[in-house]
Amino acid sequence: MASARTCLVAAYTLALAYCGTAIADQPPTRGGSGWSVGIGAVGSTGPYPDSSTDITPIPFLGYDNGTFYWRGLAAGLRTELADGVEGRGYLRGRMQRRRASDSDVLEGTKDRSRTLEAGVGISAGPRWLRGSLDVSGDLLSQHSGQEVRASVTVPWLIGDWVVLSSVGANWQSAEFANYYYGVRTNEIGPDRPAYEPGSSLNPSMAISLIQRSEGRTGWFIRIEHEWLDSNIQDSPIIDSGHRWSGIAAFTYRL
Repeated sequence: MASARTCLVAAYTLALAYCGTAIADQPPTRGGSGWSVGIGAVGSTGPYPDSSTDITPIPFLGYDNGTFYWRGLAAGLRTELADGVEGRGYLRGRMQRRRASDSDVLEGTKDRSRTLEAGVGISAGPRWLRGSLDVSGDLLSQHSGQEVRASVTVPWLIGDWVVLSSVGANWQSAEFANYYYGVRTNEIGPDRPAYEPGSSLNPSMAISLIQRSEGRTGWFIRIEHEWLDSNIQDSPIIDSGHRWSGIAAFTYRL
């Protein structure tokens, strides 16, 4: 399973590098897009037995003036550090959660909550192949952990759509993984021993679609697939080696 996953990610990386050259001669997108409003939904699958997809409707507010941006659940500042190098700082909502009602195996455990995170990041490379590194941490003392995300992204221009394909890995601290995937000593039950996964490294693939038409309406869609580290899969409350998450929003530019 691990070797198949590694081959899939490697093949996808090579495909991104090859296909990205098709837009190398396209002009870069600069400046902002002003205000937009809309309606959307965020969703994710849980790796717990018999858990259903968690979908939450959200209002969608967007703004971009080239330096400050606000897109749905994330807002921040970005600046050009050097030619082809961009730095950023941001706040974002983490919609991941775990509820005792999600699965029979979680009955009697304490709910794990959504939270607000702060992060910094850097992106570099030509416009047809961007590498990114982001570090974020919990502001509300829910999981009280950190996450480091590294990825390579290729943009495609397809008609009115910008398609961002990426492949990478997410490192999550022990506090983070223990919070969402672990079992505390006061949560021990039949077939549910105490367990702490510890820090984890999860490969991931994602695709984002942004509609940029001449009209005022548009779409923003992002879907991510994450393969869970083996120490997470060994948790007594986990029965899946992966999870999906995504957001979709219909927007109107003011």
